[in-house]
Amino acid sequence: MKTAQARIRPFVDGDIEQIVELSLLAWEPVFGPFEKVLGPRIFSILYPDWRKTQAEGVAGACRVTDKYHTLVAELDGRVVGFIAYELKGETGGEEGHAAARRAYEKAGYRGLPLVRYFKAL
Repeated sequence: MKTAQARIRPFVDGDIEQIVELSLLAWEPVFGPFEKVLGPRIFSILYPDWRKTQAEGVAGACRVTDKYHTLVAELDGRVVGFIAYELKGETGGEEGHAAARRAYEKAGYRGLPLVRYFKAL
């Protein structure tokens, strides 16, 4: 039996809703632990509505074509994956970014250990 393969293609504006949906699913494992580490009080100050901010940020990045490049993976007419990239920056150190860190390290990159401290006043 032949399996369907995703087609990689450039982003089009009609992809935004599906991209945002995927993004929120992907970032849930990142923000959940942030809330546990920071506690609800600090978390709500730093990220009062992370879903809204994430949705706006991803949609905005996809549309800023002079800075970001966005590709989507499409299967049976549905966006099943995407990448919006800019050639700079690093990823976070929490478990939600572990797969990205492994990919960078496999490609020969080294991480810079950084720590940020927060305290409720």
